[in-house]
Amino acid sequence: MRNIALFALLAVLIISCRDQVQATYDPASLAPPTAATPTPAPPRQPTAATADCPLTSPAAPLVHNLQDMLPGCDYATWFEDNTGYEPNEHYFGDYKILPWDDALYLGFGTARPGESNGSLFARFQNDALTAIYQPSEQGFIDMTEDIALPVIHIPGPDPTDPAEPGGSQWDWGNTYVYTPTVGAVTKHRNLPNVIHTWGLESTSAGLYAAVSSHTGDYKTWTGEVFLSNDLGDSWTRVADKSDGVGNYRTYDIIQFNGKLYVVWNDVYGKPCGLAQSSDGGSAWVRLSSFTGYTQCRSRLFVYDNKLLILSSALDGILALHTDGSVSTHLFPGFRAQDWAYNPLAVDAQNRLYIASQDNRILRTSDLNAWETLVASDRDFITLDYWPNADRIVVGDRGAMGRLWLLNPAATAIQQPASPQPAISLNGDDVVIQWQTNAGHVYRIYRNDSPDFTPPAQYFHDTTSQDTWTDPGAGGQVGGFFYQVRSQNAAGDISGPSTLLGKFTFQLVPGD
Repeated sequence: MRNIALFALLAVLIISCRDQVQATYDPASLAPPTAATPTPAPPRQPTAATADCPLTSPAAPLVHNLQDMLPGCDYATWFEDNTGYEPNEHYFGDYKILPWDDALYLGFGTARPGESNGSLFARFQNDALTAIYQPSEQGFIDMTEDIALPVIHIPGPDPTDPAEPGGSQWDWGNTYVYTPTVGAVTKHRNLPNVIHTWGLESTSAGLYAAVSSHTGDYKTWTGEVFLSNDLGDSWTRVADKSDGVGNYRTYDIIQFNGKLYVVWNDVYGKPCGLAQSSDGGSAWVRLSSFTGYTQCRSRLFVYDNKLLILSSALDGILALHTDGSVSTHLFPGFRAQDWAYNPLAVDAQNRLYIASQDNRILRTSDLNAWETLVASDRDFITLDYWPNADRIVVGDRGAMGRLWLLNPAATAIQQPASPQPAISLNGDDVVIQWQTNAGHVYRIYRNDSPDFTPPAQYFHDTTSQDTWTDPGAGGQVGGFFYQVRSQNAAGDISGPSTLLGKFTFQLVPGD
């Protein structure tokens, strides 16, 4: 009888990747629901004991040119206390900001719209953050003020309502109306066969809804536009895929220059386009200049008498002028933030702000020349201008996500250059080296996956030297991934370095 000796060898793989891995998801990739599909219980609602965010948490790290809007508030814990849902560590955040005199109305989501159960409508006023209502939705995407009445309209991006007997959660889509004067929310669950209500637009003709629907079988998709003349109490379908508003989805709707515009999509994962209606939404014409070049998720935005649409590659803006002409404005050396639905804002001086993928906030007066106001390691996703405070309100995502205030009087900064590190092994230690700049410190970020969304959560260490060592990391089974950023004396942080990593795995020989 033979004796078999088994032994394990440790092999270490050192990798250097040019591009960070991006997380993706398809909220419509699940199998069509049936009557037997388990459905969640009605959502928990805020109570007097949980509604206000306690100001008892440690102060957040400072960000140059930004003011923490509510120091001591742990937004993620407050959200979970009021909804019962644990925030997604990467994508929890405030997805919409709506200024209202001396208050801000805020829309928080467990994760991205349509991704995970959990949504919270809240108000910031008099230095207090108060939960108002939990919509029965997967996330939060938008809200808009009514054109004539002092009410707020909220689209439901993905209902979580229990199915009716013999039906499914996708039998009806939701919209909500909030009346600030009395603090009341009215829910309307009456959009037939609607899976996602992506956008609402209040006009003199009524309230329009841009939606994604099925045709009654839970598997044949269509984009649609609905119109309500009674604040959402009832709806009339005015267009579907046969009219050009999307074979798959209609992502947003806006009125500009006396016409309606929608973002349409025919095939999931493909770029979107723009369609125009001159008759209140019955007839639509697709605008060829935007077909295949339109970013699907970000909201349509009016600036300087132009309708702005982010490009599908997030590397520029397409602008529709009132005379029907189209201009293209490429971003100089940055891309707009991905999975951000409201990343633009305009201040009182008619300057446009944007959140970028490399964790900056930039500003322009002409869509061509941009200046950097904030350079950080936070994933900014939501911007809006608060006239009463004369501040840009900024939201970032992740378990550490919070809200910030940017003074438009802030002066431009110079973002430090990204380090160019190299990785090696010294025994069981991982060693990372780079060239230093005088007066800079170097921030090391580490994760066990290549996803650094958002970077601030993976901050690991700092040094002023040109070498950093992770003791014993090379001998541990599994992977570690690293990024390095430089930080100047003012606190401005560079973009991420090349992604570095090591992976240790066991080799077990056979007999």
